[in-house]
Amino acid sequence: MYRLIKTDLRHFYFGRLFLPTAALMLIIGAAGGIGTDNKGYMQFPIYAILLTAAYSMFITSRETADGTVRNKIICGFTGRQVFFSYIISAAVCCTVLYLLFAVPFYTACSFIRLSSFSSGRLVIFSLIYLGVTLFVNTAAVCITACLRSTTVCTFVLILSAVGAVIAAEAMFHRLDEKKLRTETVYYSSPSEATDTDKYPLWEQDFDDGYIQYREQPNPRYVGGAARKLLSGLYLLDPYGQINSLNRSVWLFGRDIDTVDTFEEGVNFDREMAVKQPFYPIFSLALALTVSVIGAEVFGRKNIF
Repeated sequence: MYRLIKTDLRHFYFGRLFLPTAALMLIIGAAGGIGTDNKGYMQFPIYAILLTAAYSMFITSRETADGTVRNKIICGFTGRQVFFSYIISAAVCCTVLYLLFAVPFYTACSFIRLSSFSSGRLVIFSLIYLGVTLFVNTAAVCITACLRSTTVCTFVLILSAVGAVIAAEAMFHRLDEKKLRTETVYYSSPSEATDTDKYPLWEQDFDDGYIQYREQPNPRYVGGAARKLLSGLYLLDPYGQINSLNRSVWLFGRDIDTVDTFEEGVNFDREMAVKQPFYPIFSLALALTVSVIGAEVFGRKNIF
């Protein structure tokens, strides 16, 4: 399979289209590092991820459409070998493209917008986006290799991206619900305000009346095993990881390096920030799972 990977890298993934794509990644990285939001919100890595996915999809679809796969099978390679050569070649290529983006991006960020962040934290940010990049590219290659029509592949990828965003947003809004919510009750007389045995009570004068603030259980709160499951699914969603990272940078700023503990049901962004070092592991595990499924489908595909 080494010969397959070497051939794919030389003639396809690092072919004539690589240099203009690499130049574009350098431009996006430099522009993104300079133009990153004052609060550190990083949206430019998303553009880099989409560009590498589009590049991998185009190169893979071109090879599967011109009979190259059939020729490799005739030469004695199995379908799974051909498929994994695509996966590995695309992973190498997209890693190089991502580094061409990341070096100018994080260099500019470290001197301009994110100068207060530690180098270790910037490395974590970079690894998170690299993990998401590898997963998205793996998914793009799998879909492109297993489907014949480029139009259908494009539609499926766009639909998948939209679905990932919608699913992540839906899970975030459920997980962001607090364990307790504050209810406000107005009274004309302090004698009408009665405390409970379970929750604290604060009273104050307000327009010749009194206000009672009570913390009550939130019926929309997701806890226990369901919370762990939903949090895991949220972090397996590539947009969930990106959204969580950007929110943590925006909310905690340089203090994110001190975010090492959390109380469940109080601050969901803090819960996710603590788990950031594990994000790349989630992405790579998902990429491996998708690759195995894709290899099984491609191996059963009638190439002839």
